[in-house]
Amino acid sequence: GDFSNTATASSELSGCVRFAKNPFSEHYIAQFVLLENNELPATYSTYDNILLKVKIGDVIKEFELIGEAPNGSLFLGINEFDYSADFLFDELYLGWDLPCIIYIGNSQYNFTIKCGNFVEVCDAEGFPMAPAQMTAKEAVAVFVEENAPYMGVAMDFFAVNAEHFEIMKSEELSESLNGNFFMISLDTFAPYWTINHYGEGVKTQIAYLKYNVYGRSFEATEFTHSYTIENDLLTVMDPYQVRRLSEDIYVTYEQDDGGNYVIPAHLMIRYEESVTGSMSVYDEMLPHILLTMIPEIQENVNDYIQW
Repeated sequence: GDFSNTATASSELSGCVRFAKNPFSEHYIAQFVLLENNELPATYSTYDNILLKVKIGDVIKEFELIGEAPNGSLFLGINEFDYSADFLFDELYLGWDLPCIIYIGNSQYNFTIKCGNFVEVCDAEGFPMAPAQMTAKEAVAVFVEENAPYMGVAMDFFAVNAEHFEIMKSEELSESLNGNFFMISLDTFAPYWTINHYGEGVKTQIAYLKYNVYGRSFEATEFTHSYTIENDLLTVMDPYQVRRLSEDIYVTYEQDDGGNYVIPAHLMIRYEESVTGSMSVYDEMLPHILLTMIPEIQENVNDYIQW
């Protein structure tokens, strides 16, 4: 490509874009290397806003790049739940060349990322198309780990993708709801956890976890409620529609003002270990829950909603 600034116009530009798998997720990181006159790395200060504009079809998308001044590489997708690099990766995988402009202060860098044999190389190296959005596993982990800044994003994920999750039929729900389950409320303002035991039409709340000034406290409880399953709804005082994310993880929905079950209410995660009044929440419960999340999402979820 070429670059221009206050000292030059349309000077020669070379460089490359590298994609790497994010080691902590199913997403990608993109690294941009810009060489002015084919040899000098682009220079910038810590105060410069660095903006990437990419033309995808007839649409121009804008992304903020992060770099290490004064002349380090520029990165996309290195922040948690930043899927920007996924968009570039997927468009190249679909066969598009990507015209780009990077703005750094008064400098402008124009170039095109050629797709070339991108698909063949990715297939050979095991680089699949990216989710380009929050995944089901990430949305569950946000609430399990109480990642407060992203609870709203995860809540939106469950709401927007509700139709992709299979509604549990009455007979399936009766068979699946046996044993102990964590129930995590999806209320971002007043979240709470309970551990419920389901069996033979009865729900027994055997533990309740709540906040106190030191964090979470554990209370052993014994509240028993009979529940029914009618018209694919789980009813324990309030009716909830249950949808399956995996064999061990379910999400419940409650009605909106129009009577549609589209408001996420709870996560239900199977927990097969023993429950005692002396157990430590983070030392004993969370590792088990996170291990439960490792298996891939079942085929009953739309392929786009990747685990």
